[in-house]
Amino acid sequence: MLGFNVAGLACIAIFYTFRRLRKIYRLRRLRQSLSCRFEKYGLTHEIKEPGLHAIMTAQPENIRAIMSTDFESFGPGKIRKRSMAPLLGQGLFTVDGEKWRHARNLLRPLFVRSKITDLTLVHKHLERILDFTIPNDDATWSGWTGPIDLKGLFERFTMDTATEAIFGRSVDSQPWAKASISKGKVDGSAASMTQGFARAFDISLLGIVIRMVTGRLSFLFKRRKFSSAFNFVQRYVSLQVHHLLKDDLSQPSGIQKSFLAALMEAETLNEKQLHEYSTNLLIASRNTTVALLSFTFALLSLHPDILEKLRSEILSTFPIDQDSDRSKNRPDSSTITAEKLLQCRYLQWVLCEALRLFPPIPITAVEAKKHTVLPMGGGEDGDAPILVPKDQLVIFFPYFVHRRRDIWGDDAESFRPERWANSPPSWAYIPFAGGPRTCLGSKLFYFSLLQAIIPHIATEQYALIHASYVVTRLLQTFSRIKPAHPTNDWLSAETESNRSRLKVRSIRKSGFISLSLRKFQVHFWKDESS
Repeated sequence: MLGFNVAGLACIAIFYTFRRLRKIYRLRRLRQSLSCRFEKYGLTHEIKEPGLHAIMTAQPENIRAIMSTDFESFGPGKIRKRSMAPLLGQGLFTVDGEKWRHARNLLRPLFVRSKITDLTLVHKHLERILDFTIPNDDATWSGWTGPIDLKGLFERFTMDTATEAIFGRSVDSQPWAKASISKGKVDGSAASMTQGFARAFDISLLGIVIRMVTGRLSFLFKRRKFSSAFNFVQRYVSLQVHHLLKDDLSQPSGIQKSFLAALMEAETLNEKQLHEYSTNLLIASRNTTVALLSFTFALLSLHPDILEKLRSEILSTFPIDQDSDRSKNRPDSSTITAEKLLQCRYLQWVLCEALRLFPPIPITAVEAKKHTVLPMGGGEDGDAPILVPKDQLVIFFPYFVHRRRDIWGDDAESFRPERWANSPPSWAYIPFAGGPRTCLGSKLFYFSLLQAIIPHIATEQYALIHASYVVTRLLQTFSRIKPAHPTNDWLSAETESNRSRLKVRSIRKSGFISLSLRKFQVHFWKDESS
């Protein structure tokens, strides 16, 4: 009888594990699902089911407590640490307490203003995007490009910029778009390890997904391709760290050092520590920009009126010099600076609106390190504090908060950049987290040029500035964007309710759910005069 009960409980646990796994990868109607749950049970409620016992909240007051005012009471928890260890080791995303504080303080000087606003690497790799999208050997070319997968395009771009910024050497995944991986298998004997690193890194993240979702049942999913990808990433990062340790760290005046080179000068670290810091930096610097760029261009393709207004602002701020050298069939970019980009009011509105609708980290889970309380969710009306016992899992939902009609209005699900003429309530907009764990690329002070535009956002954010440059360059070059397959079931353009819905996939990593666009292809149109 005991064996039967244990087997039965195991079957139930496996069933719910697979059900959650399916939900995580197929969240086509995340907003509707969350809306039904919070309307039925309240904006803060408890959930109990096999394998999951958590407090769920979508109230800005509680999010503020978790991330800021009661920050010391919450941490990443055991699940994140155990699941992330194979790839990230003892890095920023997996440690807590004094270890986390030390790592944070050590990395913070790397994100000085001069690095955040330096567009050299972005310009270099953006030129490769243009090489990929238009024939650069024909200065008179015009018309529609072929179908371009936005997610793949920007994944390669951000992987190249991130690896060069961190290691001083790019993986060059854009020139090697067809990497040395086929059908999910990593070819470790490739002539150049850089050709397969980007894909191996993505497969490694997928392996972490499986470990986090399945928990103690993760042994059932020990697939060879995951361990192969883990090993591939470890070998590549070790190789880059080894090169840095051998190289002379001195640089000519005026040349910026890579993140790791600067880190090695700031503190004596062994090879293992450098390895862990670099993989954590890769995740921090890559995924946010991929999501922001791919969703922004997808939304612009669905809203030609907003695209036209945005392009008009860009061309008025950065005019195309018709007398410049057109041998490369692209406008001059020498006048584009971070300061001027941040002065483009409508451009910043568009990016902030894309982040509101599709925050890179839409769902976050933390664990209580001690008995504490949340300010909202208790009592009959939900306005009283609620007890949070030690080791209690707490899940909060920026994705739902960003779409609450009582906060953003009846058009909360519509793509309307003009809403940013007014500031939302505090902690109702948190695409880059907040409090002590605010994104490292975000400055601690507000950039004076944008205080009058979006005063509540730390605007010198690494992803925002780089995304601003990419959007500007591409819209200088291309005047129109249209979806490649507007009738496919994963795309719904403007409907009667004026909702912009894009098919997304979710990738659970480091205690978070991260949204990314799924196979959204577009055509870019280039005028003869562009």
